[in-house]
Amino acid sequence: MARRQRAVAAPATEAVHPYLLRFTNPVTGAAGGVTTYALCLFLGAGVAIALTGWLGRRRGLPGFDLLAVGLLALVGGLAGAKVFYLLLNGPEVVARFGWRALLSGGGYVWYGGLLGGVVAVLLYARAYGLPKRVLADLAAPGLALGQAFGRVGCFSAGCCYGLPAPGSPLAVVFPPGAIAPPGIPRYPTQLFEATGLVILAGILLVLLLRRRAWRDGAIFWIYLMSYAVLRYVVEIYRGDDRGPMFGPFSPSQVIALGVLLGGGVVAGLALNRRRRVEAAARR
Repeated sequence: MARRQRAVAAPATEAVHPYLLRFTNPVTGAAGGVTTYALCLFLGAGVAIALTGWLGRRRGLPGFDLLAVGLLALVGGLAGAKVFYLLLNGPEVVARFGWRALLSGGGYVWYGGLLGGVVAVLLYARAYGLPKRVLADLAAPGLALGQAFGRVGCFSAGCCYGLPAPGSPLAVVFPPGAIAPPGIPRYPTQLFEATGLVILAGILLVLLLRRRAWRDGAIFWIYLMSYAVLRYVVEIYRGDDRGPMFGPFSPSQVIALGVLLGGGVVAGLALNRRRRVEAAARR
């Protein structure tokens, strides 16, 4: 039995590589390095910016503005993700690391990043007269694909890990040095989410390229609501500390439910508006 357990655990252990290069952080003085997580994060951002730029140029939008929007979304997203993380875990993190918590490589929350990126893009679009809803639609496939890269990065670091899953053929075991407790078979929730996001990115891309007469902003709402469902389900299998719980719900599950409720209200209002327009046309 022991030999069989080692045979199952070994591939997962070998698949986790938190660091590509190790050195001492010159700012904080802590041991660190170039992490696989950071590489995946910036690869995902690059793919998202490139895909959004390609889709935007197909719609006739200026290439410079598309690049500026992408870079601002990256900066705003990183800031929002860090701020949201500190809001959820601030007292404990700041008490332990002080001001260095703002410069640490880890500690990001996706929904905070999404909000920060959206705010940055809206400010730029308003200043230069770009179509906000069209930009949101064009960004949706890239956002989903970029997230998938980020979740692969989470897997490499061992963060956002799943509940114990002894006996499951899907379980992985993280080695010493990863964020996840080592030696325990766990659900690879990072890879569950990454797989779902790749599928979602493909669906959103097909919807955009088919040029159906979607209302501007509809594709972005499809992305938000689809991801909310995916995230809610994945959260059920996560076993890491995600901040204060709200009864049986994690913070991300509460946000996901809010997104679904908001999407339902927006869809209902749009349907009602369409019915009124059709009724007026028949008169």
